[in-house]
Amino acid sequence: MDLRSSGRDQSGFWSMAQFIVVVVTLFGIYRQLRAQSAANAVHRMEALQGLWNSERMIHARLTVAIWRKHAAGPSPSIEAQAALGYLLGFFENLSDLEEDGNLTWKEVYNSWGELLVGHWALLAPTIREVQASSPSTFTGFERLARRAEEEARRRGDDWSVPESQFPEYIETEIGRNT
Repeated sequence: MDLRSSGRDQSGFWSMAQFIVVVVTLFGIYRQLRAQSAANAVHRMEALQGLWNSERMIHARLTVAIWRKHAAGPSPSIEAQAALGYLLGFFENLSDLEEDGNLTWKEVYNSWGELLVGHWALLAPTIREVQASSPSTFTGFERLARRAEEEARRRGDDWSVPESQFPEYIETEIGRNT
């Protein structure tokens, strides 16, 4: 037996062993990152659901619904302005989180898709009035609402809220948030 040949065989064995250790380590790191990502997603969703169900948000949604019920035009009443800003800010923040990759489209669609579509239909005239002087305002909300409506339609659902259904939608929102 040649000693040089034996040394090469052992060298090959140790190279293969190191390769296997590296692969197993990388797989472990990958699994850990996936587990951490899943935990972060759950935390984000809990935080957003907590905000959506917070007393302040419920009050904002109720105030906006009552204002829309009695509104003569698209301009919000003095009482509704702050509540409207808070509600629209939530939808804009949701859009920013999705656009930046902090939320997946699936998370947004499954949790808020129908709400996005309904609130957009209800508030679009007011938002259009704001956009007349500030065109980029609330475009994230609009983008998400349109995408949710298209996705729902593609899946065979109709989440649109025509103007003729506003009174019923508003009464549902008032009842849900009272």
